[in-house]
Amino acid sequence: MLLISVSVNCWGQFNSGGFHIDRLSAQNGLSHNSILCIWQDSDGFLWLGTKDGLNKYDGYSFTVYKPDPADPANTLSHNWISGICQDRKGRMWLTTLGGGLHLFDRQTGKTITYRIDPARISLRNAMFSIIEDREGILWIASREGLNRFDPETRKFTLFPSPNPERPDVYTVKEDRQGRLWIGTNSGLYQLDRRTGVYSRFKLSQGTTDTTGAVSLIYPDPTGALWIGTMSGQFYQLTAAGKLQIIYTYQPKGREINRYYPFGALQMDRAGNLWGTLPGHDGLIHVNAKTGKLTRVLASPTQAGGLSSHTIFSLGLGREGILWIGTDNGLDKYVAQPKKFHTFQLVPNNNIVRLPENSIRTICQDRSGIVWFSNDLGDLYSFHRETGRYQRYTLGPASVSHVFNDGVTAIFEDRAGQLWVSAGLYLHRLDRKTGLFSAYPCQVRVRCIREDASGKLWMAGRGLACFDPQTHQFTYYHHDPKNPNSLGDESLVAVLPTRDGTIWAASTRRGLSRLYPKTGSFIHYQPHYQHAPGYLTDKDIRSLYEDRQGQLWVGTNQGGLNRYDARTHSFTAFTTNDGLPNNHIVGIVEDRADNLWLSTNQGVCRFNPKTKVCRNYDESDGLQSNEFFDACATGMNGQLVFGGPNGFNIFDPSTIQENPLIPPVRITRVQIQNMTEQLPIETLELPYQENDLSFDFVALNFIMPEKNQYAYQLTGVDKGWVYCGTRRFVSYTNLESGTYTFRVKASNNDGVWNEQGTHFHIIIQAPFWQTWWFKGLLLLLVLGLIYGGLQYRIRQVKHQEEQKTAFNKQLAAMEMQALRAQMNPHFIFNSLNSINRFIMKNESEKASDYLSKFSKLIRLILHHSSMPVVTLESELESLQLYLTLESLRFDNQFTFSIQVGKEVEPAYTELPPMIIQPYVENAIWHGLMHKEGGGCITINWQVEKDVLICTIEDNGIGRKKSAELKSKSATRTKSLGMQITSNRLKLSQLLDGRQPTVHIRDLVDPDGEPAGTSVTVRIPIS
Repeated sequence: MLLISVSVNCWGQFNSGGFHIDRLSAQNGLSHNSILCIWQDSDGFLWLGTKDGLNKYDGYSFTVYKPDPADPANTLSHNWISGICQDRKGRMWLTTLGGGLHLFDRQTGKTITYRIDPARISLRNAMFSIIEDREGILWIASREGLNRFDPETRKFTLFPSPNPERPDVYTVKEDRQGRLWIGTNSGLYQLDRRTGVYSRFKLSQGTTDTTGAVSLIYPDPTGALWIGTMSGQFYQLTAAGKLQIIYTYQPKGREINRYYPFGALQMDRAGNLWGTLPGHDGLIHVNAKTGKLTRVLASPTQAGGLSSHTIFSLGLGREGILWIGTDNGLDKYVAQPKKFHTFQLVPNNNIVRLPENSIRTICQDRSGIVWFSNDLGDLYSFHRETGRYQRYTLGPASVSHVFNDGVTAIFEDRAGQLWVSAGLYLHRLDRKTGLFSAYPCQVRVRCIREDASGKLWMAGRGLACFDPQTHQFTYYHHDPKNPNSLGDESLVAVLPTRDGTIWAASTRRGLSRLYPKTGSFIHYQPHYQHAPGYLTDKDIRSLYEDRQGQLWVGTNQGGLNRYDARTHSFTAFTTNDGLPNNHIVGIVEDRADNLWLSTNQGVCRFNPKTKVCRNYDESDGLQSNEFFDACATGMNGQLVFGGPNGFNIFDPSTIQENPLIPPVRITRVQIQNMTEQLPIETLELPYQENDLSFDFVALNFIMPEKNQYAYQLTGVDKGWVYCGTRRFVSYTNLESGTYTFRVKASNNDGVWNEQGTHFHIIIQAPFWQTWWFKGLLLLLVLGLIYGGLQYRIRQVKHQEEQKTAFNKQLAAMEMQALRAQMNPHFIFNSLNSINRFIMKNESEKASDYLSKFSKLIRLILHHSSMPVVTLESELESLQLYLTLESLRFDNQFTFSIQVGKEVEPAYTELPPMIIQPYVENAIWHGLMHKEGGGCITINWQVEKDVLICTIEDNGIGRKKSAELKSKSATRTKSLGMQITSNRLKLSQLLDGRQPTVHIRDLVDPDGEPAGTSVTVRIPIS
């Protein structure tokens, strides 16, 4: 950037240090690079009027508004935006260079156009600028005079130009006294609002005012008026009314088809004046303290300068940012300096890494001189006051080549002696002669520290102790056979602590702690099962003891570890606790007891009490995000850090933070992936539109990329969700209900807007979740319950009636079955059989028969009182019955009862007295008239929860039996079979299961009757 001092009156040279500009252009999303006007609204958004539309900037991206031929009623009528003004009611007004005045809705992006004499092309619609006066009236400068617009009545009042031959009015301003100043093509005027009369204000000292057009008027906060003319004069009219010329220049001529730069001025918070003059290249700066005026021009060879000589507009943001609108984009100048300054041996702003600037070890002595070594191994001193670097080498008469192997460690002891390690030598600087004394050392040293007795401890390829009084070394090495020896030979750091012990850090085996009195070591290593209380990494990179005697350990990938001397345990702090990186290569302490940590992602200020981290990176002025293990505490509380691109020296107490709380705004709402208009307070949605996305922004324009965000949707998120720099969030499948979406944010320095912003969301319930539907449903349910109860009552009543009838019928059937089983013929014949045994004096047979008979009768009576009996009991009664019948018929038939292995008689239940009638029928029908005796076989099986009983006889068959027409037998048979059939039907009604009976005639190979087979299938559970 080119700085040109203008010596006019008391004006002098401007100090350009730290003047750096960032540029935004069409490549960043601007609709056009020519910025004609700039305005920051009450919400914090930056609005830019260009030659091709209106742009809204939020610090990250641009939103562009242009004329739309398809929707002329709701969009801009002209693409040249010449003026922007937000009135006291928050309404935004735009002037265009040909399209008239526009009322712009910032919420919807729609416009209402107000044109003067819409029936014809009027030059009054070619508007240059706009202001709002203290009464809320808008004043508009145009190519054909001055326009007054009342926002309430929406009507224009037209004032003619003071000079009809030169009607252009370029600017209108209201000063602190409420006077209207008009800059026209023919000079400077005041307007009497009451009479509408102009009065000319002379700027020249002669009797004739030869001043040309006035296009720049700026009433500053002090009451002074600054005036710029197109003929090259720059005036100040003080609050006391004194007019003085500040600067005279030769303006460049108006170019064809180009918007002429009329000039713009802004005063910052410090009272400095920034501006551009009519027809004048570059930027001017007037220092409020010294009164010096400086002209700033764009330079094609210097990065960070103005992007163009031609400046159309200026804007001063709430953060103190100076926005500069040029014909080559938008320039941003942040007056607040960067927090850190980088020093380099070889100036280098490129991405090329130079070994001269790569700092490997560094130290600041008590006089403020910085000593460092770089990748080339050279030793340098740096005098900050003069900016002078000095390289140190040994004279040719020296017996040892001191720095031939490269400097690896630099340290100043409490006595003020500077020690330098290079190769296998330790060197001491004689400050009077500037010469070094060399002491041979067996260890290649990477770190030097001093203990309480003044001895130097050195870590490198082993551990060494040097006594400056005796010049003697003591060495400690790793002995694999001695567990109490040094843990490892590869050391990077050593630290004598106030308790008298020496800590040594290894890149391979953790920490070794030496007790000098005994010469033995204790070792600390990670627990590889990740147990708490252990080191988090075996690769140690830095050690530090703070003022409270607390030991801190920086690791390669395990973050920061704090050692507890009482429990001999470690507590880790990592990126999960706010650290920028887990690679900690340097630790130093400031005067406020904060720890400063150098990492691979910048520098972190860590408060050990609150555990709060404040992270800084390259954008804050650090030499790089990457640092080496080169750090030190300097004089007067200064800290020094070195890395691959130079070193930083700073006083933590002087770091300036951005104190402004950033406004937070929700910029977009998407419903079902469709962008919707932002709600004013509450967003109401039907139940099916329950996928929502939100975009939000913190309107802090100082390093906006470092703004942090947090959001919460009440009812979904239990607490704040801290999302870093992410500026959007999505929710899917939200249930119906009322929600509040809240978002808060911090600025680049971690200052949070805890209040943030919010709006309410109501997702309507589907009709089946509404109160009226639930009421109807409740009534319906109650009705169904009532109807169901009534139906059930009738059903139960009917079932009870059926059950009563069934029980009566069942009791009758059981009595019939009992009577059938207790057939009088059977009982009479059984008693006759007993009597016959008695008559024959066969007492034992009579007794046995009588016993079996009585037992059978007892079983029949017992079974008659039960709905079901076990198969085991049924088999017993059948066995007794067949035995008695066989004895009664003098063993004319035999019988066999077979039970399958799958049948469990003790656990299988069936209705009583079901099988006996079929057995009796087989005896009386089939076997009674068979010659030569017969046989009955009863077989029991279970298949698929069905009990199958098969009764087979080899009697005369049903056909021949019917021919015999034994009336007694027929009646008995018919009675028993009918009763059993009825009982089976009743059983089906009782439990819903279907027993079946199948009767089949058996024939021999000749087709003659050979008996009968009856199969009874009874379902069982």
